[in-house]
Amino acid sequence: MHLPVFGHEVSVNDRRLVGGPSTQALLPLKYKWLYDTYKRALNNFWLPTEVSMGGDKLDYPTLRANTKHQYDWLFSMLTTMDMVVTEAIDVSIMRHATAPELRQWLALQGQQEAIHTDSYTVIAEEIGLNPDEVFGRYLQEESLYNKIAMAAEYSDLLDGITDISQPGEMEKFIVAYTFFPLILESSWFYLGLSAGTYPSRFERKMLGTADMFSYIRKDESLHYSVGLTVINDIMRENPDINLGAVQTAILDMVTMGLALEDKFARDTYRDLPGLGADAYMEQCRFLMNVNLRRLGMSHPDCEGAVVALPWVSETVELKREFNFFERKNSEYQVSTDLFGNMDEDDGWSDPLTGLRSL
Repeated sequence: MHLPVFGHEVSVNDRRLVGGPSTQALLPLKYKWLYDTYKRALNNFWLPTEVSMGGDKLDYPTLRANTKHQYDWLFSMLTTMDMVVTEAIDVSIMRHATAPELRQWLALQGQQEAIHTDSYTVIAEEIGLNPDEVFGRYLQEESLYNKIAMAAEYSDLLDGITDISQPGEMEKFIVAYTFFPLILESSWFYLGLSAGTYPSRFERKMLGTADMFSYIRKDESLHYSVGLTVINDIMRENPDINLGAVQTAILDMVTMGLALEDKFARDTYRDLPGLGADAYMEQCRFLMNVNLRRLGMSHPDCEGAVVALPWVSETVELKREFNFFERKNSEYQVSTDLFGNMDEDDGWSDPLTGLRSL
């Protein structure tokens, strides 16, 4: 618990996102942009039971063999990985957050991740999937297991930090925290959820799943955008860290994350028109290049990467996506445009500098 010393008042200017003085006072705010994002994101509450899955139950047995294979493998990855990230947020990352604004955000993100897990359960039950097969596939398939093992490695790294003020511990925290928004949530989740709409895009089937994935994908886009912004701010608050060592470790992480995603893509996307493994891997590198630029970094395997799956771009960018939230009375009020949008000329524009208090 972040309990301050009795009689010791903590100035708001002394607060830090992590590793700062303990406080249980939310006001006055220091990280107004983060708290405002949290408040607006509260309006995006949704439940998986709001999405009709009746058509998917009829569609699933009629999927082509290669489409069904893609659906099953991707679904198993999402179900298992969402439980991993929920645990990492609620246990491994939350305990290091000393800014109340960050703890509020992480609490909301953890709740949203739990709702995503419920969503996969609803889909599996409505379609009639074998739970042992779906939820246990990661124990049988190496390319899926290795991704989860990598996530566990960085969760364990966070858990091993007992005193973040010790030399080198802040560097470990930054690297481990970066894994989740940069690798897991943006690359593995965001693009995976985009590819998960393939049956609805090319066979006009599994429309309920496509709607559900669209809800989850918009949550994830916000999660990784906020996460990358927080990491940038943590590095600015800690100018004494060995920045070169941190960047080297992150780039090594990217190399491993891309290699594992390549193997998973080859096992998952087989003979699918418009969604080949090579094109997916190029798309993955394009998004990775964009996000690394937000951290002031670049990776040789991602430089020059291009949009290889135009249909993914058309369905995932908020300005081009159909508004499935029209089915609800309330609008989905937080847009990833707050954190940056794809620009057709130079790839990325980041309007956050005008929103942050730092």
